[in-house]
Amino acid sequence: MLEYAILLSLLLIALTLLYKWSVSSFGVWKRKGVPYDSDNLYPFVGNMKATFTRGTHIAYLIDDLYNKFKDTSEFAGFYATLQPTFIPLSAEMSCAIAIKDFSHFPDRDFHNDPNFDVLMNNISTISGPDWKYQRTKLSPTFTSGKLRGMTVAINDSCDMFINYMKKNYSGKEVDTESLIQDCIMCFIGKVVCGMNYYDIENPDPVFKKICSTFSQPSWRLSFRMILQFISPKLAIKMKFFPPYVENYFRELTVESMKAKARTQGENKDFLQLLINLHKEDEMNNDKEGHFSMNAVIGNLFVFLLAGQETSTQAVTMLLYNLSKHPDVKHKLANEIDTVLTTVPHELSYDDAMKKFPYLNQVLEESMRLYPLIFALNRICTKEYTVPGTDITIDVGTSVIIPVTALHRDARYWTDPDKFDPERFSPENKERIVPGSYVPFGLGPRMCIGNRLALLDMKILLIKLLHSFDVSPTERTPKEIKYDHKQPTQLKSVDKIYLQFTPRLSLLR
Repeated sequence: MLEYAILLSLLLIALTLLYKWSVSSFGVWKRKGVPYDSDNLYPFVGNMKATFTRGTHIAYLIDDLYNKFKDTSEFAGFYATLQPTFIPLSAEMSCAIAIKDFSHFPDRDFHNDPNFDVLMNNISTISGPDWKYQRTKLSPTFTSGKLRGMTVAINDSCDMFINYMKKNYSGKEVDTESLIQDCIMCFIGKVVCGMNYYDIENPDPVFKKICSTFSQPSWRLSFRMILQFISPKLAIKMKFFPPYVENYFRELTVESMKAKARTQGENKDFLQLLINLHKEDEMNNDKEGHFSMNAVIGNLFVFLLAGQETSTQAVTMLLYNLSKHPDVKHKLANEIDTVLTTVPHELSYDDAMKKFPYLNQVLEESMRLYPLIFALNRICTKEYTVPGTDITIDVGTSVIIPVTALHRDARYWTDPDKFDPERFSPENKERIVPGSYVPFGLGPRMCIGNRLALLDMKILLIKLLHSFDVSPTERTPKEIKYDHKQPTQLKSVDKIYLQFTPRLSLLR
């Protein structure tokens, strides 16, 4: 009996210590005078109980907190499981963190070791001087001149896709995201790798599996994200993606380099530019930094996989919005038909980016309603005093800039839940409050490839909407609900089925 009593006592002590550990950080925001939701704060899960018990996407939790405190405070506290997280509640405060006081928040909160997790050795996720070095080296890659050289590959791939659509999907109900992903992978492969890397008629099953690790629910990715909230030191020891994904991109890089070495002439694709940066650093022994082979692999990964994922989502949601709003759809189709009578079939950079103003409005409004990411994450690297207060944010504190909440804040947008492209008309766009619309990020760490993303999306949409009318079906979701199993993205829990019918105007 004594032994059982001792074991029971030890168990109670262990449970007590575990409980105290699970709530040990919960006093941070109260001590600092930062408002937080104390009514929904629980051991181990913090303010995220609804995510674990009801499958609520974290974006909805952040939105609820934002709307609860925005009228009384410029900021609020949130507990992402055990991690105290600071949340700005206005466009102005968001700009202060991401732009004006960037030196206090220069890094994204990923907790990764790029030497261990090679795929994370990329401009999107690395930190400190390494990020600054890569940004400096990669910025010239996305100049207007470089983008103009990519339009041929984008046009060719889109034309191939339209023919594929006409042959296989005319008048049929389609899983839109899957179809658009195939098209975008086709031209992303050409632009990034410089090869007919992805055959839309016969997709590579291995690469489709690779894509699914990024675009489909993954226990590994979900667990990795939760682990970095609970224990960043442990999270660093776990890679974001399975080993076969890293091996695939390592082999792809090596094989592509061999193929390029055999090719006559100058390669102008993105991978060749990465290889050139690596070779230049090897020859010059640059003391300010080093663009390693791992950096080549990591950046190839992020532009090939993450690049296609964001463009796929943006195009899919725009088509969904058009199917729900015939007036906008018809106005956009008229603009496209009219402009295409005045420009060559192969759209140039200037044609796509400058001659379709209503397309710009529709795309921007669609990304406002359904942004590509729910938040911009930062981490405090230098103690910060919140403007207008004596409240300090400690080094190591996570910051979440709430994109979905800002994009639907009635202080900045009239009738914010309404799809209204006129918000982005020339006369209205100047009135948009800085920081209230951030589809590609904010400040120095905003997406470096945003103009390439806009270019490929616009050329695809122009050609697609010139050829097809898009309409809802019985299986088209009435509203979009985000899938909590994909915590890093805003993906619809329901597949978006749409019908693509050849335009009658083209059949007369």
